[in-house]
Amino acid sequence: MSDPGAVGTPELRLRTMRVVVGALCAGVLSFAAIAVWVRTSGGTPPPPTPLISYVSLAFAGVAVLLALFLPGALAAGWRRQVAREVGPVSPPPGEPTGTDLRWWGFYQTRLIVRCALLEGAAFAQLVAYLIEGQPWSLAVALVLLAGLAFNFPTRDGVERWVQAQQALARDGR
Repeated sequence: MSDPGAVGTPELRLRTMRVVVGALCAGVLSFAAIAVWVRTSGGTPPPPTPLISYVSLAFAGVAVLLALFLPGALAAGWRRQVAREVGPVSPPPGEPTGTDLRWWGFYQTRLIVRCALLEGAAFAQLVAYLIEGQPWSLAVALVLLAGLAFNFPTRDGVERWVQAQQALARDGR
């Protein structure tokens, strides 16, 4: 049996994904704390028209839509690519289902794309809050942070996704 911490194992991929999502969440949370501290200690009144807050809200809307639909489109492209390749779509017999590292890599890429979109939108909201002091900008940033944290990967979740993608690729979808 191979070492679970060896390079190229699902355990290492999962650990990497967890570190990435955790670091993105920690970055947003840290900047949120700094933004609240700076904003509350500055005493600057909010502007009459919070233009930056409105623009960052629109950006957040676009980012959330992309985070919802882009990873699925990427996965569909990967399935088509794998279906065109010669050879099995599933791991060889005797190898546990869901351990084909190519699919784990696809999941990791999909996860990073989704989380980066949410993180960028959260940072934009926090910058808007820092500049204009609109409490709803801070609230939207915290909702985006929750969405980011919701993407924290579990082994079962990744394996279910891999199995579903392998089945879809076998079916030619």
